[in-house]
Amino acid sequence: MSYADNNNDGNGNGNGNGNNSRRLFCFSGLGGGTCTASTNGADVFGNLKGGVYRSGNSLVISGINFDFRSYNVGKKGKGKRTKDEDWSLWYHSLGYCSNKLTSQCGINEIPTNHYIVNMTSPQNVSPWEYASQHAVTKEVIYDDNGETYYQVNINITLKDSWLKTLSQGEHMIRFKVHGSATADKDKTFEYHHEDIYIYITFSVPKQVKLTIDDQYNFGTFLSGDFNTSITKPACAHVQGGGNFKLSTSSRNQGYSIKGDNNTTQAIAYEVAFGPNENSLVNIPYGGDETVFTGDASENCNGGDNMNLRVRLADSLESLSVKSADKYSDTLTLTISAQ
Repeated sequence: MSYADNNNDGNGNGNGNGNNSRRLFCFSGLGGGTCTASTNGADVFGNLKGGVYRSGNSLVISGINFDFRSYNVGKKGKGKRTKDEDWSLWYHSLGYCSNKLTSQCGINEIPTNHYIVNMTSPQNVSPWEYASQHAVTKEVIYDDNGETYYQVNINITLKDSWLKTLSQGEHMIRFKVHGSATADKDKTFEYHHEDIYIYITFSVPKQVKLTIDDQYNFGTFLSGDFNTSITKPACAHVQGGGNFKLSTSSRNQGYSIKGDNNTTQAIAYEVAFGPNENSLVNIPYGGDETVFTGDASENCNGGDNMNLRVRLADSLESLSVKSADKYSDTLTLTISAQ
């Protein structure tokens, strides 16, 4: 925390040489609360758990909440109080803390196109923008006791484009917000300022990805395009080329395609999976304990390493007595690293 002393000439005009009026800017800790000259140091620090990154998705970090105030302490003089008691907030580039060392956070900046910072509070102020543009500012004429607090609420979205470059394990970033009581309307001079450093940790599990054609069309019964079994190649990626297991679920809550118009009519199907088309493993609904080996490259650069077969289990005789309809299901395949 920093502050300055200003002479007051009795008309509310400080000349910066005395101690008749004193300004102060301070942050609370993470989560909010009060702040005074006796409870704050030069900077404020906080720690936050940011969650777990899931491959292919952004990671939204919420719960970044703290309070601040910017106010006068001291005599008001005979005239009106000075009106230059507005405040400014802006944030610095996100820093990546290599090996979770705080000393590294200011060295490794995350490119700004890999994250989004969104301030939802304070309200009714200019948009929150990047860095030294004094992005959020407001001019305030304070009450006599100077106890006006503002709550800051911020969400950070880390994009998949950056997250997928990280290795497995726990990682840490630093979010730094700078606040000040500014001296003039063009915000070119700061009376007092303070920084709040928020260290955010999050986990990156071993990354997995399954890529496969999402359309299995058996055609029209007994027409030229009709098939009872379809096998297609798939790419199963596991970070480092490790092992994985496969689990399944479906819209119809079982291996069956049902009529769009008559949902009581159903046709059973079977699912098989494996690296060799001639020796596929039947996968019971829900999955089993069979362990497969994934490809180390995200898109199986050496060629698809798996096959998925979906086969109708009903005989042609059974199919011939089904009602005319369009039968469908949505099958979800999930791979989990082992």
